[in-house]
Amino acid sequence: MSKTASDKIKTTATPHLEHWTIDPLAMVAVVGLAAKSAYVAIASVGVDGALSIVGVALWAGLYFAVVVRAGRGVRSVATIITALLLSVVLWVDLVHLRAFGSVVNYAALGSGLTLDDLGPSIAALVAPWDVLLLLDVFVLVMLASRRPYPRGLRLAKPRKGLGRLGVALACAFALLSLFQLPRVPVDQDARMLFGGPLGLHLNQVTMLTLPSTDDLTESERQDVQAWFTANREHAAAVPPDGKHAGVLSGKNVYLVVVESLESMVLDLEVDDQEITPRINALMDEGLVFTDIAQQVREGTTSDGELLILTSMYPLDSGSAFLRYPYAAYGVTLPKLLRQISYSAVALHGDAASFWNRDVVFPRLGWSDYVSQEDFEHAPESGLGVLDGALFDQALIEIGRESSPHLMMLSTITSHIPWRLPDDLQGLELSKDDISSDYLQALHYTDAQLGRFYDELGRRGLLDRAAFVIVGDHEGIHRYRSKDTWLPDNDMRIPFIVHVPGMEQQIIDTPGGQVDILPTLAYLLGIPAEDYADGVMGRNLFGADGGSAIDSQGHVRAAVGNVQLLENAVRVSGMTLRGGYFAGTEHDTTVLSQER
Repeated sequence: MSKTASDKIKTTATPHLEHWTIDPLAMVAVVGLAAKSAYVAIASVGVDGALSIVGVALWAGLYFAVVVRAGRGVRSVATIITALLLSVVLWVDLVHLRAFGSVVNYAALGSGLTLDDLGPSIAALVAPWDVLLLLDVFVLVMLASRRPYPRGLRLAKPRKGLGRLGVALACAFALLSLFQLPRVPVDQDARMLFGGPLGLHLNQVTMLTLPSTDDLTESERQDVQAWFTANREHAAAVPPDGKHAGVLSGKNVYLVVVESLESMVLDLEVDDQEITPRINALMDEGLVFTDIAQQVREGTTSDGELLILTSMYPLDSGSAFLRYPYAAYGVTLPKLLRQISYSAVALHGDAASFWNRDVVFPRLGWSDYVSQEDFEHAPESGLGVLDGALFDQALIEIGRESSPHLMMLSTITSHIPWRLPDDLQGLELSKDDISSDYLQALHYTDAQLGRFYDELGRRGLLDRAAFVIVGDHEGIHRYRSKDTWLPDNDMRIPFIVHVPGMEQQIIDTPGGQVDILPTLAYLLGIPAEDYADGVMGRNLFGADGGSAIDSQGHVRAAVGNVQLLENAVRVSGMTLRGGYFAGTEHDTTVLSQER
């Protein structure tokens, strides 16, 4: 070959070898995706959400490293379709964020947790500017249809080693996003900052593929055993006062779990109107615990039920009811009471499969579970059956139950987005905003509880009744803390034990939701040896304080053995994941299907 020909080949090959041409569609797609993801992340976690743009850039770089080898036509179609699909995903996140205070958890979709539950409320959650999420898609279509095809941006091509290093970093980031999170104790906000909303969702989908149980190593089993032993010994070292032991013995116990009820709402007056007048009246007779910390995490209501019914802490990632629906529990409230000849029935205005309750509740020991499908009258509003119908169904169930009985009534009308029909709003408020909607919903639920209480009185059943009223988690301060004018709640939820005729006693012992079970067991006269080795909470009548650690892992007061509290979430996760209590005497109760 002549020198001239060789030089000619070298000249024509050089541009290809020494430069990278970035497709204009790729540039638009990356910028659009980064902007949309950052917007959703900022809406979710605040201005720090802008940091997620780094993760988005790495994900986008990995994607285009794959599609760049395709032909121009295939590459254009793939880019437009991908941008459209991701726009829809991010839009659904925004709507879910406005409704529930968090982006979609795809690991929860199997429980029926979808936007369909919003019903007619979804229209009120869509903003006109949401169409901007499709702006980059419109631009992509215009560019792809131009003739001639628009020229790309030419950049100096890095050395082979640097290019490979970049691809390796992107792949490592992708694998880390997918697989590190199920076992690393970080919250959803941290995951959002790390990988953006799309990285978070990919991790959620990955979690669905993980096994529902995972055998503990011998070291882990010893670690769990040591924790429960230390907790039992700590409780034995600070015995309760003895004054209140057995005050609920033999009584029919009505456990009312009020959706999104915060402590600050109690005794609150707005525009000269009490928000919860009936609950306020019930507090005048009985025990009022004033410093109970919210301890739920990502599982929200399902976490609240886990804490209250099993005295186990929620997982650091996801919902225990979804990730480990077949978990074994050492002690549960319905099992304890069934062992002393109580019947135990749970009522909820949700579909039976919501949060996997149809699978989990039998393992908790409920002798019956009455869900939305079982209600004789089930008018809906917002996310489920109206609380009025819940209490009506409870009155029907009482006629079927023997005494004594435990009945859990889980309300739902006061669930975000707090869209109560006008004819059910009982307050005349000067403001019309999200805080007022929250108060209207709680006022309605309070009135329905009062109606239920009055009917029990008319039937002559109050002398044998005890009411336990708790909140499952915060409401307005969990989902709309930046938008409310209501007083600060300091992450506290109510815990009230009402017994007609009992003198009021205010108990300011600091504790958490995990302490409710052992405290109720003590009030019911159940010996501590029947449950002390299977609970993670503490009796709030003990001299050393309760489990005063909140959802964020902050110890809130000077209580005994803080090290146990700091390790509790980790140990609880191992216990549920590894089936620590499987095969024990407590793990034998099954749900009766007799109606």
